[in-house]
Amino acid sequence: MKGLLTTLRSFYLAKEATKQRIAAVTTDYAPSIADDYSEQLSDVVYSDRWRDAQKDETNCPWTILESTRTASTRCDVQLLFQRLIARIPFSYVHFNDGEILAMKRSTGRTDRGMQILSKELQHSMLKAFKRERPGLVFGLPCSLEFKDASEFAARTLQNHNSSVERTLATVFINSNYQDSKEVLVEYLKRNPDRNVHMVVSNIANMTSFDENTGLRRLKSITRVPPTNAFQWVTQHISIGQNIIYQVTLL
Repeated sequence: MKGLLTTLRSFYLAKEATKQRIAAVTTDYAPSIADDYSEQLSDVVYSDRWRDAQKDETNCPWTILESTRTASTRCDVQLLFQRLIARIPFSYVHFNDGEILAMKRSTGRTDRGMQILSKELQHSMLKAFKRERPGLVFGLPCSLEFKDASEFAARTLQNHNSSVERTLATVFINSNYQDSKEVLVEYLKRNPDRNVHMVVSNIANMTSFDENTGLRRLKSITRVPPTNAFQWVTQHISIGQNIIYQVTLL
């Protein structure tokens, strides 16, 4: 688990996408005072660095449309937050080097030794990676940092003609982490009707989380073993209609 954004990175905002897109632009539906979600994003963010970047990226395209293209994920994270604020349903799923390794091998462990690889895990990861669903966004390995994993991901997605939107697996962390944390926490504070479901390690300090974020109204907290969590998760967690849980293997 990698902190706040790792535990919260998998969003699925319930209800039908078409209804949400219509409702997102109406003041009756949106709890904030801003009709335009781009204006709300500017209002929510208190980071000068984010504001400056946003001025230069008014019409942000996805930075990762082809597996061979790599660029800054600044635009991608802005677009995802715009969807969140506009209440357009989406799911972000993280597939970095550890997850790709679990697809490629059925024995051994992930590089940090936190998850035992198995045929069952391999099957589940490949099945998840080939999922097709409106609003699904995959975070994939960087081709510069994890060349083999990036090529495997691109090849696997190409082989079954995936239409899933793609960005980098680091979209919410590294240079985007501080701003992403501020935006997400502030958004949740301003929108108390948004339910937050968290999946965390058994050893996670939730008191520290509460004190640092001020988010004390979590809908649910599910604790999982800090190592070899896959078998426990498959036995104990059922996937509901309103949230997609993700337990990172790294």
